[in-house]
Amino acid sequence: MGAGAGVVCLQSTACRTAISSQSLAKGSGRDKGNPFEECLAPRFRPEAVEISFLEASDLARVLLTMRELGRDYSGRLAAHLAEALFFTACRFHEWAQLTGDRLVRNGAGQVSAVRLKVKGGKYRDLPLVPRLSDSLAEWAEFLEGCKGVRLRWGAIEFAGSELVFPGRDGGVFSNQAFNRRLAAGCQAAGVAVISAHGLRHSAANLLLNERGRNIRELQELLGHRSLATTVRYTHIDRERLRGVVGDLALPAAEGVRGRSRGGVPA
Repeated sequence: MGAGAGVVCLQSTACRTAISSQSLAKGSGRDKGNPFEECLAPRFRPEAVEISFLEASDLARVLLTMRELGRDYSGRLAAHLAEALFFTACRFHEWAQLTGDRLVRNGAGQVSAVRLKVKGGKYRDLPLVPRLSDSLAEWAEFLEGCKGVRLRWGAIEFAGSELVFPGRDGGVFSNQAFNRRLAAGCQAAGVAVISAHGLRHSAANLLLNERGRNIRELQELLGHRSLATTVRYTHIDRERLRGVVGDLALPAAEGVRGRSRGGVPA
C-alpha cells in the first residue's frame, strides 16, 4: 500500500460522504460550497519517546545480579557486555561488532581505551575506567579457557572469532538475546526492566544528575552530532531542578524599594 493509500485511510466517514456529495452536486449543477467544512481533522499521535533508565543503585544491583546469573557462556558474555555498554554509554552494536584489534592497550598490556566505529562509518577513541578494563581482562581469560572446550549444542566456532564478544557461532551476539539476559537480571534484582539502550540512558542520567556533568560533555561522550539528540537522553531530577531554580536568586540591591518611577510597582 502506497503513501497515498495511507492518507486515505485517515479520512473520516463524514469526510468521505462530503466528497461524494460534492461530486453529485457538481454533476447536477448544484455546488454546495466547501465539502470539508464538517470534516474532523485526523488526530495524529504526537511522537512519544519512551526512555527507560535506572538509577545508579538499581543498576549496580543489576550488573551484580547478571554476574551471579552468568553460569553459562551466553550468561557470562551478557554480564561483561552489559558492563561495557554502561561504562562507555555506547550503543549496542558498537560493542557487539567490536573486534579485538580495536582495543588499545597500555604498556602493562591492560586495555586502556577502545576505538569504536560510530554512525557515518567514523571512528572515535574512548578511554576506559579501570573497572571496565578489569572486566574485559576477566572476559578474555574466560574466553581463552573455553577454547578447545565444546559448548552445549556443539558450538566451537566462537574460538576462532575476531570479535571481542563472539556469540556461540562466532558471529555477533544478537540484541534480542542480550536483552533477554538483561531483562532476567533486572527481574532477579527486583527493578524495572530496561533494554541495552536503557543502559546508555542510565549512564547519561547518572552523569547529569549525580556527577554534575554538563550537556556538552554528554554530547561528546554519546557521540551525537546534534545537541538536541543529547537532550532526549537527559532526565533532570526534581532535586537538581530545585537547585537550578534556587540559583536564580539575586542579591538585594541597595536603595531599591521594589517600585519603578512614578510609584508604580515594578
